[in-house]
Amino acid sequence: MNCTDIVNQLAGVLQSPSTVAAQIAASATQATQQLKAGQLTQDEYKEIIGDLQTQQLVNIEAQFLVVKEELDQLFNLISQATSIFPL
Repeated sequence: MNCTDIVNQLAGVLQSPSTVAAQIAASATQATQQLKAGQLTQDEYKEIIGDLQTQQLVNIEAQFLVVKEELDQLFNLISQATSIFPL
């Protein structure tokens, strides 16, 4: 797979409904184009891509925590409702 193939695949991700995925794909596209133009070394490119992978993991964890908190609140409300209105 060459730089052009990578940019073409990233273009599909840019259309993703996930704004996080689209942002990461945009950064990866930019880095890939810079590598292709000789503006980045292979090591710099690998470091940027590694940082993007770390960013993705942090974003996934943050989204999980938000969903967990929302579910906790929902279950607390359900618990309160069943004590007020017995089933």
